[in-house]
Amino acid sequence: MGVKLNYEKIAPPDKIVDVSIEIENISGPYILVCKAFIDEEFEKTTKGIKIAENPRFESKIEENRQILRGRISIDIIECQNKIINIPLVILGVYGECEGGCENFLEGPFLCSIQIEKSTKEHYYQYILVPLFLCAVFILFVLLKNKKEYS
Repeated sequence: MGVKLNYEKIAPPDKIVDVSIEIENISGPYILVCKAFIDEEFEKTTKGIKIAENPRFESKIEENRQILRGRISIDIIECQNKIINIPLVILGVYGECEGGCENFLEGPFLCSIQIEKSTKEHYYQYILVPLFLCAVFILFVLLKNKKEYS
């Protein structure tokens, strides 16, 4: 079974990040039910990240293989880290169910997302600090000129 994740690698804080999940099943029994979620331990220990929308998977048969496609939405609420590694786990049921179905658990698959600085941090760093430095420089020049004329 192959799993591919596609998502934005850089995101601003307070944003919902959509992670597209594609599962390619070429090994055998048909996957009947499939669900993706954030690893429980990560969810318990990390504040500010939660699932905004649980995924629904669509299944298609293409060239003797089963392709399942779904999307999970992750809400990054108050993440203080610059880079977060979100472990996604995939749980499902496969088999023909005449002889019994079997559960499977795959993962964790890491979604590494770099969190941009907030708008306030950007405002202070790139606007207010340079303005303050310009004002100090102008004040220095004016005081220097005043001493020369005195």
